Amino acid sequence: MLGNWKKTIYRSKGYMAFIRNQPCIVDGKVPSDSHHCAGSAGTALKNTDLTCIPLCRWCHSSIHTIGRRSFEEQHNISISTELYKWLMRYICTLEGGNHEEHDWVIKGLEE
Repeated sequence: MLGNWKKTIYRSKGYMAFIRNQPCIVDGKVPSDSHHCAGSAGTALKNTDLTCIPLCRWCHSSIHTIGRRSFEEQHNISISTELYKWLMRYICTLEGGNHEEHDWVIKGLEE
């Protein structure tokens, strides 16, 4: 028997600060809100911080209003690709590298 356990949600102040300092993926506006993309982790809980992408306040409100699929179609973007892109850029920043060296991987996903 598993017994009592509590689901732990990963939080990253560093990643959240990084995302909020990026331009909105749709219109390039700054500052950005950090939108948690993956589904809810539970009642009134946001999912892990590593599922965030930068959206301006208007776009953040819009995705919650019209839903992910409609938002992706309306703006011709893939949230999954954007998640991968921002995680890769953050990791490159932590390692002191230049994310542009790895953008060829992202371009391959978008084709």
